[in-house]
Amino acid sequence: MLLTLYQLPYEKMVWIAYRAEKLDQAKELIQSALSSDSENLMLWRSSGLIHLLKEDYPLAIKNFQRSLKLNVNQKTTHFLLGYSFSGLLEQNKGQFDSESELLSSAQDEFQKASGMPLLKEDSDFKEGMKLLNEKSLSESLGKMELVLKRLKDLQIEPPIFSNLALSFLSDEKKVDQNQVRAVINELEKRSEQGKEYPEINNHLGLCFLIFWRNLFLEAQNHLSLAVKKDAKFQKAKTNLIFLESSEKKISALIRELKF
Repeated sequence: MLLTLYQLPYEKMVWIAYRAEKLDQAKELIQSALSSDSENLMLWRSSGLIHLLKEDYPLAIKNFQRSLKLNVNQKTTHFLLGYSFSGLLEQNKGQFDSESELLSSAQDEFQKASGMPLLKEDSDFKEGMKLLNEKSLSESLGKMELVLKRLKDLQIEPPIFSNLALSFLSDEKKVDQNQVRAVINELEKRSEQGKEYPEINNHLGLCFLIFWRNLFLEAQNHLSLAVKKDAKFQKAKTNLIFLESSEKKISALIRELKF
């Protein structure tokens, strides 16, 4: 499992490791990658996410701040940093002399994240902000935890996509085009909500290429976008190379694509 984990986009790798109770192994992989690529903002964000999930909020804060130092325009990181400030306050009630300062930091970070498409109409995020302003930390954190779960879900492919891929690999002639449309609709919705996540665009590229075989331009656009979002996303890079290879026949090409 860990061999395949390392081939994934860093943040998705962390979520999958979290689900499999392998966070310590993911931490080792991230730390190893940071030792040779210390200017990679996604590595710092992913390292921060590991500490957040372990409820080690001081280290999470340091890592998120390091990521934002490399690029301040990361709404997801601002949300995660706000969550970490809130978690630190809740974890240490009454033990900080600077509680008002930490509360203000949490409010500021959540405000910076509020323009994120996923959050604009999110009732839990809005209620969480309201409760935070009222200094109801536990209740606010509960609402923000629901938002955090949706951020995770954006990066794990929907079951309907996995089912479609399995159907294709077992017998491609039985793939239902209505199901293909449903998968594309779901992925396009996720793409709008999670603009930072390349895995979604990789899946969209696969849908257009494999299941609707004449839509090569749409497939190329999404795979190119996935690589643009994460230049080290090997799955998307491999898929794009195969797509752009004019020497391969489509049937051979499809079998070598990476789900």
